Amino acid sequence: MDYRIEYEISAILILVILMVYFLVKPRRFSKQLNLFIFYCAAVFFINITDMATVILGWHHTVVPLWLLYGTNALYLSLGFMLPCLLAHYVFVAVGKRRNLPWLMYVPALVGIFSILIINPFTGLFMSFSADGSYVRGPFNALELIVGIIYLVISLGYVLRSRQSIARETYYTILAAILINVVLGGIQALMPAYLLTGLGGALTVAVIYLSVQSYNDQVDSLTGLPSVEAFYLDVRRLLYRKDNEPLCIIVMDIQRFSTINMLLGWKKGNDFLIRIGQSIQQKIDLEWGSYARMESDHFVICLPLRLLEENKQQIMDNPDLGESRAFPIVLTYGVYVIDDPNLPVALMCDRALLALNTVKQNYIGRMGWYTAEMGERQLAEQKILADMESALAKEEFIIQLQPVFDIEKNCLASAEALVRWHHPVEGLIPPNDFIPLFEKNGFIRLLDHYTFNACCAILADWRNRGLPMVPISVNLSQVNFYNVNLGTEMKETLSQHGISQELIHIEVTESTYMEEPEKMMATIKELQADGFVILLDDFGSGYSSLNALKDIPVDILKIDLEFLRGFEENDKAEKILSAVIHMAQALGLPMVVEGIDSEGQLAFLKSQGCEFGQGYYYAKPLSVSDFEGMLQSNLCS
Repeated sequence: MDYRIEYEISAILILVILMVYFLVKPRRFSKQLNLFIFYCAAVFFINITDMATVILGWHHTVVPLWLLYGTNALYLSLGFMLPCLLAHYVFVAVGKRRNLPWLMYVPALVGIFSILIINPFTGLFMSFSADGSYVRGPFNALELIVGIIYLVISLGYVLRSRQSIARETYYTILAAILINVVLGGIQALMPAYLLTGLGGALTVAVIYLSVQSYNDQVDSLTGLPSVEAFYLDVRRLLYRKDNEPLCIIVMDIQRFSTINMLLGWKKGNDFLIRIGQSIQQKIDLEWGSYARMESDHFVICLPLRLLEENKQQIMDNPDLGESRAFPIVLTYGVYVIDDPNLPVALMCDRALLALNTVKQNYIGRMGWYTAEMGERQLAEQKILADMESALAKEEFIIQLQPVFDIEKNCLASAEALVRWHHPVEGLIPPNDFIPLFEKNGFIRLLDHYTFNACCAILADWRNRGLPMVPISVNLSQVNFYNVNLGTEMKETLSQHGISQELIHIEVTESTYMEEPEKMMATIKELQADGFVILLDDFGSGYSSLNALKDIPVDILKIDLEFLRGFEENDKAEKILSAVIHMAQALGLPMVVEGIDSEGQLAFLKSQGCEFGQGYYYAKPLSVSDFEGMLQSNLCS
């Protein structure tokens, strides 16, 4: 018979290419990897031996009989084993059984035993004539029958498990079985076409490419779908005919970085895996979807009705084993999908906004997105988008609020306050942009801008022959991580010809609380360089009195909260009086902020408080308006 070996050659080339690609770019096979490698090896060798039997058969008159018999026996043995390995792979891929029952190996093992041990004496499967011609035995077709049995069992098991396995896995296995059935059937009808080995090679290719595609859509740690796969699945859920309202839930582990630091990243990863398993158990993919977003964030999409009905079950913490020593708190942000045409990524962002409202909240662990959140985020994004250009265009202006000598009732100094005059939005309040700039670090550039602007104002007064008073400048905490802060500030002063005594530095109490040793060292260096340090908002923190004995400070600024309602509250009056006397005992001058009434001023004067600031004296003024006060009401 004129056998066609080009199919074996094609199969071998396919396997070699896949092997090279696998070595260059390996993909995750989890527990199926070893089984996949065994199957690949069996396919490779069955093609080699099949091709070898044909080539040796062409030269059977000169080839030793033992070599002819050995290659054919090896080919038949691999023919028994190949469908068995494929069935084993199917069972593992479906996930219902970790190992193929040993009973299912029996047909393949019996076939191999018969070929290697019994056939040499009986010729049941094949034999060779004296001239080396191949002779089929009466049981030669048994190999084909056993292969069909394995394929039928695999097909039945896959069909029975269809609802419990991923679509990619289901169609991959069906394709693999179909390839082997079709090509095996062709070879059975037309023996000259050696297609069995090619069928095995194509099966390897289908499995490998499906695993490659699948892993692009799966998180490698938890096994949950990737965010990209989640986006596609949410679209599928949105296009269902029932039109049931859906919601997006983003889940977060509070203080996960602390968990990694205390327990180790391996334990942290174990927690993530268990949470992923818990989500898989709670959410049915028929009516919902889920994914791991990044780090400790997970996302779920499901009908709003099911969230409302099963809220407690969904929010129940999964069993994390040893985590009892370190309580794990999960928080949730929910966005009810009100516009199905929005990008799914934006839907997730809205759920994240809701999540941020409940972080560090151990009572209410679920936040819901509202339209106000979106409007606030949009406003914040506009601010952040314009901040750099605003600085370059000098849209930030300096206003000066006078600080008066209470006893003499004259101007003693000023506090510099930043205002943003936006060309479109108008005047943007500091509370709308300062917290944002502190979060993204832009506050450091703004502080430098303010410091330089105040130096320029003082230099302008000097050049115009105007009297000069100290200006206090607020510095955010981030500045004190700069080891060159003092040097840079002195260089700016030098450029304008201004002495350190004319620039006071205001530092909030919270600045001292985080990494106090580093902060205090930097502030002491500034004091040594001649800068006057004011402790701003004294009394607003939880440990003010305890901290005061250690922190370097030259002047105290009393928080305006002390003045609110003190005239009607006897206790508040006594506390304020005690704080003033304490500062006097420590030899610290004091500035009281927030003075807005004659009664407040009279009380402060009776207590011997040195300086005051507030609307009673003046609101923050433009530089030109402040100059008028500077010329008319300056302390002598």
